[in-house]
Amino acid sequence: MSIGFSVNFNLERDFLSKALSAFLKAPRSSYTQLMTSIGIGSKKVEAVVAWLGKTGLRNNNIRTITKLGYLVYEYDPYFESFGTMWLLHYGLSKNIDAEVWYYLTNKFLPSNSEFKYSDVIKSLQTGGIGHNQNPKRLKSDTRIYLRAFTDPKGLKEINFLVKANKDTYKKGSPHGQHPLLIAYILFDQRKENYPEVKTVSINELLTADGNVGKVCLLNRENLEKFLYQLQGMGYLVVSKFADLDQVAFKFEGNPLEILEEYYKSIK
Repeated sequence: MSIGFSVNFNLERDFLSKALSAFLKAPRSSYTQLMTSIGIGSKKVEAVVAWLGKTGLRNNNIRTITKLGYLVYEYDPYFESFGTMWLLHYGLSKNIDAEVWYYLTNKFLPSNSEFKYSDVIKSLQTGGIGHNQNPKRLKSDTRIYLRAFTDPKGLKEINFLVKANKDTYKKGSPHGQHPLLIAYILFDQRKENYPEVKTVSINELLTADGNVGKVCLLNRENLEKFLYQLQGMGYLVVSKFADLDQVAFKFEGNPLEILEEYYKSIK
């Protein structure tokens, strides 16, 4: 279920970290056991487990913590760093099964710098999101998305969106972005979508769904700053030929190695 998977419960980092910890101690924990260890009701447990799955920290189909989940917990067990907040957002933004989150990040926000809640709902309906499902679920998921970026328990600190007034939101000036986080997303996207490709255009990085441009609200100038930093670090090479600017991938390891370097760098 891609609409309403969170059972009307918000994304709250502390409960995600507690659930991840519980699963690491007892991978096959039942909902009843999680209710006891985390101290929340059955419906909220269901939501928290769903959030873990949609963010990529746990594979709920086979009931195992992912390598990403292990790495995040090792370096940031309480989900306090900017990096972990960006990872949660990235995991949802690239996951087409987190339908509202995916659509709003990749389809709606690129052409809407300031908007009202009603604009979001209209766009989702026009885009066919939640078609033939209970309209209340679509509205709930939309509120949860917007609240995630304005609630300190969620992702407010990354300043992805800000609330301009009672019913108006606008894109923020993102906080906590780091070259190694950008590199992780770049190479993770390469691994998932074009593993055999050696070069990619800067325009592709800016416009592809789930990639750094849309996920991190990067314009060309800001992206190029990160790319040149990463070139200096040996991860890639930026080549400019007339109007066809290319990025050549040099790093050939697992993207999680880059993420681990990020966490080590902020210790």
